[in-house]
Amino acid sequence: MVPGPSRAPQVVRADDPGSPTADPAGTLSGRRAPRPGLRAVAGGLLVAAAAVIVFAASLSAAGGNRLSYVVAERDLPAGAVISPGDVGLTPMALDGATRAASFRSPDALVGHVLAVAVGPGQLVESSMLADRPGATRPVSVAVDPTSMAALAPGDPVDVLETPAAGTGGGGAGPSGGAGGPTVVLRNAVLVSVGGPPSGLLGGAGTSGTVVTLGVGSLTEAEALIAAAHNGTIDLIRAYPSDGRGSGP
Repeated sequence: MVPGPSRAPQVVRADDPGSPTADPAGTLSGRRAPRPGLRAVAGGLLVAAAAVIVFAASLSAAGGNRLSYVVAERDLPAGAVISPGDVGLTPMALDGATRAASFRSPDALVGHVLAVAVGPGQLVESSMLADRPGATRPVSVAVDPTSMAALAPGDPVDVLETPAAGTGGGGAGPSGGAGGPTVVLRNAVLVSVGGPPSGLLGGAGTSGTVVTLGVGSLTEAEALIAAAHNGTIDLIRAYPSDGRGSGP
């Protein structure tokens, strides 16, 4: 049998729109996309590992600067005497100036008087304390309410006594002369202001405003109480130049 004429093979172009195997990208259908080489994969892993190491190092550095500092555990009003349960420790990172004015131990603040109100979680700094950090012994006495007009809890105060008629020259010194006001105590701290006296705190008079003063020693407390029973107590704003302690 004689073979018929052979037919030339048909070539189909991949970019022929009529071709059933045409590919929009101009490639033959069915060809797989090239896979990334091992070097590319290894390079990507190294970059990711380096990023993780840098991030961990930054966290470690930040954590190393966080120390525990004293903060208020609850709302504390101005004039409050700090008790052990009033303050606690919280870790935080502080700059140099704030760190120098802060406290690392709650015990360092117990017995001190706040000059300003402090909220829960607020950092307690040395500038928030009353001018006289040693005034830790609270004493309540009745004072002339007129002398309280320009004062607020936390203020440092000088205590003056005017003796009642017939009691002689009360007070701790002769700064006001016979029968005049005398200085009883310098640079006490006005801790709090209450209401009218109950009759037990008032001395020569029955009217006045009960205040709690922070004093530094039993001797100062004795002088203050004696003056309250001998006459009328007035408070005035104290200044560092006034000195400290009892007497003129």
